[in-house]
Amino acid sequence: MEPGASRVRDGRPRMLDPMIDAPRIVVGVGDLARGVRPLTWAVAEARRRGAEVHAVRAWRDRSQLGAMDLGLRQEIADLAVQTLAEAFALGLGGMPRDITVRMIVREGAPADVLLDYADRDTDLLVLGASRHAGRWHWGSDTLRRCVGQARCPVMVIPPSSLARSAPVRKLVRDLHREIEEFEASTR
Repeated sequence: MEPGASRVRDGRPRMLDPMIDAPRIVVGVGDLARGVRPLTWAVAEARRRGAEVHAVRAWRDRSQLGAMDLGLRQEIADLAVQTLAEAFALGLGGMPRDITVRMIVREGAPADVLLDYADRDTDLLVLGASRHAGRWHWGSDTLRRCVGQARCPVMVIPPSSLARSAPVRKLVRDLHREIEEFEASTR
């Protein structure tokens, strides 16, 4: 495929029009502990390149009950958008006003969603690495698959010093417990 071409869903290449198709930096935003640093890096790089930032958050139906109803799907998608907004607030004090930002929420496995979305050779896919047992952790299925299968360049951002030092699993467990207690109290 030629430089500047992009694949559409049927696999056929199409030429990008620079007047329509602005350069994109696609950043995967997972949990807030690891998602903020890649997001801030992506925004700085977008400013440098004159590109748009496409912040992508994937979600999937993990219920054991089968298909979710439409209302619950919408609620989960709304929470995913809220998580993206919180990541911008946490990392940048809010949504940048000097560049174009698109918040993308898609259902599916994170690697599948990111690989499908970052479909242009000219895209830059930005992901965060985690820290495990004092060293960088490449064990994330999403990270391994994206680095190995992406059609575009991939930038992996190391974890922040806070993410490296904080007992993230314990914080996540505590957060889940507090959410469960809150939900039980509102029933």
